[in-house]
Amino acid sequence: MGDLEVGSRAFTPQGDSVNDQLFIQYTLFRVQQASVVKVGIYALNGRRVWQAQPEAQTAGHHTARWDGRDGAGQLVGPGIYLARVEVETDKGSEIRLQPVAVAY
Repeated sequence: MGDLEVGSRAFTPQGDSVNDQLFIQYTLFRVQQASVVKVGIYALNGRRVWQAQPEAQTAGHHTARWDGRDGAGQLVGPGIYLARVEVETDKGSEIRLQPVAVAY
């Protein structure tokens, strides 16, 4: 897997159409067949706040979007979170993390 990039380090999901979505971008390399990818947002204590539907993906550039809401549909509080991408292949799992700041 290549580098994990987030669209903006300061994410402000307050409904004003400016930085309301976080774009999580990553590239899969040397993937011979579709591999399951899990994209999620985690609190610094390790608790998963949100996870996109895991899906099988092939080599190439991919983007996931997060709207600042947790699994129950509530806006998360301001603070530092970790964007996490995990790729499961026949050789094991590879994980990338990137910090994200949520501010209002």
